[in-house]
Amino acid sequence: MTFTIGTPFARGAGYHYNGAGRDKEENDVQTCTHCQAIILMQQWRKVEQGSMNGGFCMRCNAPICQHCNKEMQVTGCAPFMQKIDAEFDANTKFAQFLKDAGLVPVPSRPLFTGLITE
Repeated sequence: MTFTIGTPFARGAGYHYNGAGRDKEENDVQTCTHCQAIILMQQWRKVEQGSMNGGFCMRCNAPICQHCNKEMQVTGCAPFMQKIDAEFDANTKFAQFLKDAGLVPVPSRPLFTGLITE
């Protein structure tokens, strides 16, 4: 059984509930395929009524956030995983360049070791 709260593209959407205080808020939520930002689908839907609350990427076939909608008009479609792959390839090529040039790369500090040493 599929539940939708009246939003388009609700397939695969999560559910947001904020019952704090007097105002109760419920929304379908999805992540932007270009930046992984959370999109509240009830507000995103207003884009079809003329406001600029988001957009739709025809290449990804998914909703995107307002920031990525503006960026996509200039640079085109750039999915999040494609950005990660490009960054990884650039780092790999740079490390290979340092190795070929005879330079010893500085070992990178781990992002998280689980221990506070400083």
